[in-house]
Amino acid sequence: MESFVKHFQQENGEKKPQPLEHGLYPNEQQVRRVLDIEIPSMQQILELTTKGHFAGHKRSMTGKAWEHSPGPGHTLAIDSTKWDIYLRSSVNRAWPIGRPIVYIIVCVWSTAIVGFYLCLRGPNWDMAKIALYNTVIGTELYQSLWGFQPMQSLYPAPSLPAVLLCDRGEYLAERAKETLLDLVDRQSFTPPYRGDLKGNVEVINRIGKDHQNWIPGAIDARKKELELRKFDASSGIFTVPEYVQVLSNIFSEYNLTADRSNRLTTGMIADGVRPTPAGLWRWGHEVGIGFQRHMSDDDLIQKLLCQSQAKVTRSGIIFNKMAYESDVINAEQWTGLARNFGSWEVPCHHYPGSVSRIWIPNEVSGTGRLELKLTDTATATDTQTFEEVIDAFAFNDLDKSEKRHETFNQEMEFHHKNEALVAKAKAKTKQAVKDASGPKPSIPEARDMESKVAEPSVVQPAAGRSARDVDELEDDDYSYSSMMAAVLNAQRNT
Repeated sequence: MESFVKHFQQENGEKKPQPLEHGLYPNEQQVRRVLDIEIPSMQQILELTTKGHFAGHKRSMTGKAWEHSPGPGHTLAIDSTKWDIYLRSSVNRAWPIGRPIVYIIVCVWSTAIVGFYLCLRGPNWDMAKIALYNTVIGTELYQSLWGFQPMQSLYPAPSLPAVLLCDRGEYLAERAKETLLDLVDRQSFTPPYRGDLKGNVEVINRIGKDHQNWIPGAIDARKKELELRKFDASSGIFTVPEYVQVLSNIFSEYNLTADRSNRLTTGMIADGVRPTPAGLWRWGHEVGIGFQRHMSDDDLIQKLLCQSQAKVTRSGIIFNKMAYESDVINAEQWTGLARNFGSWEVPCHHYPGSVSRIWIPNEVSGTGRLELKLTDTATATDTQTFEEVIDAFAFNDLDKSEKRHETFNQEMEFHHKNEALVAKAKAKTKQAVKDASGPKPSIPEARDMESKVAEPSVVQPAAGRSARDVDELEDDDYSYSSMMAAVLNAQRNT
């Protein structure tokens, strides 16, 4: 009310406001009328929040998310999120490994999930590339990498898009620009904190999480109170490969059952289009508005998989402490060359979700790549991820100094025992040499007598030999020992 005071009086050097006159200031009803009627409702909402929150959650909805995409497969949106579930290690199921990062790729036009990737690192562009690689590889290779046959819910199979919609951070990554330069026509991105501009993929994240609340270890993100979400890492039951299969089932179910009746036009209804993401995807390609772009396996490996260095040694091709081999390398005797002329490094690409194989340039033919598979004697199994294997090796090295200390103490203990045995044997030998007199048998004679005394032979009846023959042999053995003992006694007495 101070803003309506116009008259003040000076008293003792202080300015004091004078009482207001009735009718010279607005009453409560007048103020409420101005706030409720004269100020637009949307302006009122804007004044109650920030511009960013208003733009993302309160603004007017205009248009449709798919209106700028001409058909299925043309524009794909990618997003990552920390999934609301706790997993366990494939190396040791007793080890909880926390919550994974899940990348999801969605077709903007059909809203179908065309690919995903679950990992333990990220978010970063290296892992986003793997999600794109999962989108375009065949089911046979996918089964070989993850150990299960995925259900192909989309026909035809997804391929590379014309436009990839991603977050601003991924767009600004230098490696993202290099990767996508040859893969897509255009890369699009959303402004910071404006995930609503690619709402399709944001909604899919929520749908996927809502399908898993019955799974032990899952977090019910729908509960507002954090203390009710049950953050219990020990309640998880799935390993990474197992949960990848669960997500594959969830996303296939979504593609085949999600209701998209609001998308059907009269032409679609006449064509009998099934109102699901998979139905829209198939119809779009059948009528010729779908987009397809294919590249060779070699180019996909080079552009999308993680690159590193492997080492050719006498023991095989070593990468991350694991040995790999192939028939071509064995035929070319690379391990023999490394044994005789020294090891060398070769560039390689690997799929982080499986240690089962790596790819190196084919130096034999000069073109393409060689697929190297994990050896039978490797330190890991096909079902493990590179992240888990690296963590297992790091975990093993945590108490390396303590293990070395225990080993040193054991070595010292056995050393002292052997020293005591040596001292005792020296004393006995010295005394025996001192007490010995007379001629000594030769080394062969002494060795033969030692074997007779220490390890008496037990003669078994052989085929065609009777028990009487065996008794005669034993008697001869005893007679020989008696004779040798008499000879030695005679020598000592002379």
